[in-house]
Amino acid sequence: PPHTPCTAPSAFRARCPTQAGALRVPQVFFAMLFGLVYFQMDRSQTSLQNRSGILFFTAMNMAFGITIDTSSVIPVQLAVVSRERAARMYSILPYYCANWICRVPLDVVPQLAVSAVQYYLAGLRPEPNYFAIFFCILLLEAQCAVALGMLISALLPSVEAAPQLAPLVVILFLTFSGYFLNEDSIPDWIGWIKYISFIRYAFQGLM
Repeated sequence: PPHTPCTAPSAFRARCPTQAGALRVPQVFFAMLFGLVYFQMDRSQTSLQNRSGILFFTAMNMAFGITIDTSSVIPVQLAVVSRERAARMYSILPYYCANWICRVPLDVVPQLAVSAVQYYLAGLRPEPNYFAIFFCILLLEAQCAVALGMLISALLPSVEAAPQLAPLVVILFLTFSGYFLNEDSIPDWIGWIKYISFIRYAFQGLM
């Protein structure tokens, strides 16, 4: 029977629970590790560098995990989607929106949950309003990561090539995030990249 993009065959749909669970183990491990390394930081001047480090790691982890995971979505589904679109079952927009919605429980929610645990383990500002700001910034960054992953996925119809290019693009954005390199020292001919680095905006917002 006909089906929509979100009800495509299981081989081209969301990962099975076992595989999804296996992918969450490293996320939980590193969240706990960094949460314990930065456990309950004090509010002194000397902790500023530590706070900057944990916030940058949080922004970096959000970008890497979601972008790389999303980058293989379209190549994996391409054969089925091409056949179904040829049969006029749906257009591009419903397919894109369905994939975007499916990313939320698969990638965005677990990453946000891990970041929330890490936030309180590290002893960042406990007031609800500050946590809400932290959460909203990461939520916006997650949407940017999904969009970037979908863009890479659409540009490279190869299951092998897309996940290989995604880390390179994220590393490029990380380089111009303002953490590794002072923005004033970036040459003008390449400095424009910092304005399209969503990790830069997320990191500045978290700081």
